[in-house]
Amino acid sequence: MATFNYTELTYDDRLSIHEALAETTVKHIESSGGLFSPMLFDAAASPSQLLETTHLYPAPAKFDGPLGINQLSDIAAKNMHHAIVDELKRQRPLVSMSELHRKEGRHQFHLTTHQKMIDVAEFAVSWAEATQHDNWQENNGLGISRGVTTIEAFGMAASEVAQKAGHVFMSFPRTRTIMNLTETFRANQKLRQQLDPDAKQIDLETLIETNNKNMRTNIREWLGVDPSSRVHRLGRHATGKYFNWAISGATDLVQLGDDHRPESIRLGKVSRGVTDVLKHGLALPIVLWDRDDPIVEIGEVTVVKNQSDIDKVQEWQRSTLAYRLGLSDESVTVEKT
Repeated sequence: MATFNYTELTYDDRLSIHEALAETTVKHIESSGGLFSPMLFDAAASPSQLLETTHLYPAPAKFDGPLGINQLSDIAAKNMHHAIVDELKRQRPLVSMSELHRKEGRHQFHLTTHQKMIDVAEFAVSWAEATQHDNWQENNGLGISRGVTTIEAFGMAASEVAQKAGHVFMSFPRTRTIMNLTETFRANQKLRQQLDPDAKQIDLETLIETNNKNMRTNIREWLGVDPSSRVHRLGRHATGKYFNWAISGATDLVQLGDDHRPESIRLGKVSRGVTDVLKHGLALPIVLWDRDDPIVEIGEVTVVKNQSDIDKVQEWQRSTLAYRLGLSDESVTVEKT
């Protein structure tokens, strides 16, 4: 696969990409009750907006008190936060066993559904609260969309708020908006080269592939499972990591009825690259749904070796979501193509 050359991007290119990413977050801003607001492109003020960056390191944070991660989670989604905390208290044996595995050097992937933008962060914070071990930020990670860099929360880019929960890895979403942008870019490239035959051509598809490949490499480096870090990891006792990920890639597609209740849901497909990362640890499937009485369901720890295993994870999420929402089995599907 070709690697994208970021030096070819002009300021206008970067601004166009930022604006396209921002379009993917409009519905999240509208449904956030004022928590989120649009953010202008300014990579100097918000370093997470720099397209070359796919790994954000933890920012100083505490659990309790003003601007502690518990308070931020309460403000973002109080009902959901407390529902997850309560469920993890009921699941104390699971949490204890996961901590034992972590101390033995095994990684655990928390695989959530993706109703809202904050689902992954809410579970990441609640899990950190449930374990509260030393170096919890270093051992806690979450995967988010680059779209989160285009919205503001608590006076900063939401992507940089997420750094309070641990390591953050940013993927490039493959939504219809972004795919339409690739067509616009191609048209603009042709026009640019008509005016200037020496103008460099920007391949947005290659940019997306490069971003996501770099992100997966960053995750493997953090986990200590890539070839460059494996020798170092084997040379000492390395603890495992917890990684929180909405594996469907894009926000699940939900059709609402006249009563604003879901009538059908389509879960996004899981990419081969995501499945390859999941082979390096244990997978814990989770179903989240934010409402007045939030749904929090935690499945069984699963070993993912191939696509068939991840299909089983999504099938459990699909059927559990249908049952808990009172929908017919065929109303909740998983995208296959």
